[in-house]
Amino acid sequence: MNRGSIWSVVVLILLWYMLSSSIIWTSKWSLSGRFRFPLTMTMTSNMMTAVWSWLAWKGWGKRGFRPVAETANEHEMDEQSSSVELSREMLLSYIMPIGACVALEIGCSNWAMELLTVSFGTILKGSAPVFVLLWGFCLGVESFSWPLLISIVLISGGIAVAAFGEVDFVLVGFILQITAVALGGFRWALIHHVLQGSTSMTPLQTTLYTAPTTAVFLLPVAGAVEFAKVTAHFTEVGLVESFQIVGVLVLIGSLVFLLLLVEYTLVRDTSSLTLSVAGVFKELVTIFGGVLFFHDHISLLNWLGFLIANAGIGLYLTVRHHASIAHQSYGSFLDEDDPGQ
Repeated sequence: MNRGSIWSVVVLILLWYMLSSSIIWTSKWSLSGRFRFPLTMTMTSNMMTAVWSWLAWKGWGKRGFRPVAETANEHEMDEQSSSVELSREMLLSYIMPIGACVALEIGCSNWAMELLTVSFGTILKGSAPVFVLLWGFCLGVESFSWPLLISIVLISGGIAVAAFGEVDFVLVGFILQITAVALGGFRWALIHHVLQGSTSMTPLQTTLYTAPTTAVFLLPVAGAVEFAKVTAHFTEVGLVESFQIVGVLVLIGSLVFLLLLVEYTLVRDTSSLTLSVAGVFKELVTIFGGVLFFHDHISLLNWLGFLIANAGIGLYLTVRHHASIAHQSYGSFLDEDDPGQ
């Protein structure tokens, strides 16, 4: 953990659980009958996120959303990072690709929710560490090792078993959800650089730039695919129901804004390892919520596949943890061996 107290991180993780689960269940409820237009829902969510980000930026100034610095030097670094200007290189290399990934990821995920149960969609999201690792290999930030390969096999095998045992298996929904997870892995690699790179931004600043970019990427697609249907839908329903739909969209967008702030803060103030560990438990919470509120069917084979996948995730996280300890020990050894110390 780089900054902030343990308790502040625990609170953020709990808040992350609640926000993520609320967004999934609210979107599932809306897409199941009231408003079956996932692309429009995603676009309006990011438009609302952009509005809230702008208002928060004006209200907070350039302080961003971060815990109180523990030292004067850290506080000084925060002030410097919060005044980072959005350069053309940052826009083209990171902000726009992040926006495109978020647009495609959330769009695919929302679309898949129309075809899959909440629980099965969550099981597929358990493959996220696989794609994080694969993108790490591609970008040169991960080194190959047999334990890592075994963890990939376990996770992929568990997901395959879970998919095979799903009685409501839909190929298109399966492909859409896996695509969303793969895009998410690439997105987090880019976000990691934005938040912790040499020209790091605050979580609020990152949200302020990425949310409108995501909405812009979604606008032509949502307009071409769903505009006529959305217009016809609002024409058919009454005024009261129209206001109810708008209210739900505003609620989802507000929750997405808070979720992004919490996610970005966790990534910057802790590590991707902490977020991955928290994500495993978050998926379990979501599964139980799907069974409890939506009466999703989970077979024994589903549970077996999910347990196998989580065993692979556990091995993956253990390998990462040991590698981190070894790296810190090696750094301490160099410091002790430095005659200038």
